[in-house]
Amino acid sequence: MGKLTLIAILLACVAVSLQSPTKQVDQMVDYINNLGTTWKAEKQFDDSYSLDYIKGLMGVPALTERAFGSTPAYDPELEIPETFDARTQWPTCASIKEVRDQGSCGSCWAFATVEAISDRICIASQGKQQVEVSAENLVACCSACGNGCRGGWPEQAWSYYERTGLVSGGLYASHVGCQPYSINACEHHVSGHLPPCDKELRPTPKCQHTCEAGYNGTYAKDLHFGKSSYGFSNENQALQQDIMKNGPVVSTFQNLSTLLIFYYVNYFQILFIPITLVIVAPLDRNQCPEPWIFPTWMVGVRKNGLDMDDMSRCPKAVDAQRICNLLEKNWRYECRKKRPKFWRALFWTFGKHYILPFCVFLFEESVIRIAQPILLGYVIDYFSGVPAVTYQEACVAAAGVCLCSALFITLHHPMLVFSQEVGMRMRIASCALMYKKSLKLSRASLGKTTVGQIVNIMSNDVNRFDEFSTFVHYLVLGPVQAVIVSYIMYTHLGWSAFVGVALLVPFIPFQLFIGKLFSMFR
Repeated sequence: MGKLTLIAILLACVAVSLQSPTKQVDQMVDYINNLGTTWKAEKQFDDSYSLDYIKGLMGVPALTERAFGSTPAYDPELEIPETFDARTQWPTCASIKEVRDQGSCGSCWAFATVEAISDRICIASQGKQQVEVSAENLVACCSACGNGCRGGWPEQAWSYYERTGLVSGGLYASHVGCQPYSINACEHHVSGHLPPCDKELRPTPKCQHTCEAGYNGTYAKDLHFGKSSYGFSNENQALQQDIMKNGPVVSTFQNLSTLLIFYYVNYFQILFIPITLVIVAPLDRNQCPEPWIFPTWMVGVRKNGLDMDDMSRCPKAVDAQRICNLLEKNWRYECRKKRPKFWRALFWTFGKHYILPFCVFLFEESVIRIAQPILLGYVIDYFSGVPAVTYQEACVAAAGVCLCSALFITLHHPMLVFSQEVGMRMRIASCALMYKKSLKLSRASLGKTTVGQIVNIMSNDVNRFDEFSTFVHYLVLGPVQAVIVSYIMYTHLGWSAFVGVALLVPFIPFQLFIGKLFSMFR
């Protein structure tokens, strides 16, 4: 009976874990609407839509590290207006007013990019070049951008436009440009004059390097290239100024399960502006409800809300620009020498920060680690009946064992974290210095290396700094500890104690050789 009960519980757990996402949305809709708040929630996807299909519509897979070019600096003299509309700022650019339909394909990343590119070409040419850049060409041919109709990364799309180029192409069946879109428009989960979208994503179109029949031009001559690409990370004012100067940008945001719900908002109007940005603007500032989030810890309680100035700031010790400049200064000084070594530049930049953890580790290894087993030996001798050890000595030894453990726990872990932070500073500074250098390399210099080598260095090799800072002190502590232990063993055992040490010594150069060999092949 007990086994049957356990199986029933396990089956119930599995049933709960496999609950339909749309069922969870139903519960969320009911919960929100029962609150009677300022907006109403409605279900957008019924049970016939699979979770894989919904995920495919998200368009931009998670990307842990964003790779951008040099970001334009914020100009404090350029005033940012209260409102800005690209359609009225550049009325002659028809592409800004156009909203393209991606159909049953998770290609929003590509559509956003080509629409922004089309707008910027028109703006840069002062309306002389009115071109619709092909979403078909980008979705089908950019293998590095992602998975076509299953999502992709706008950053890679901009880089592809810069390196490889994109041809022109309009909407489905428009016969505009070299490669018009091959997937038909459809109604996206609403009623309308178009056929409803499929409940499964279409396969990614096949990449072709030819224009459609009847187009007056060749694929090679129709290619458009970008001069450079860049991005913004939390530089909102610089982003606003860039839109004012150069036109629409591409923006992505992290999706939440609540976006499976359609919101009917009373106080906020959601505007889908055809510049690939989603702008949320209040209809009336006086009608805005109270903030939805009331932080309840310290600052939030005192101020009844948080602003950007309350957010956590990057500590000065790990500020990338600051420590990169320090490392660069020492590296330039090192380069004046006949044989410059990068490790020396690292030592002069970060060595002083490692003095404290090194001293603590030296105390741990040469005092605590050695004293604890000796004291424990006195306790064992007392309980073994050795008459030379008294009860008082055994108590002192036992207290010493406990004290050693307490000291080790108190000192070791904070210093270990501190030493890893020093390694993190080395890694940040080295990555920033390499990135800074790569921006200054000429095309001829870049041709002598590969992107894979640079990525491997920045994503793999520099991570060794974390391990290096954790274990480098053993280069000194190892010999010191070996000398102390050998002396103690000699006082107890005589010259025979060195037999074991002599057997271990030959393994040191062998281990160094294997480590160097492993590093070379890695």
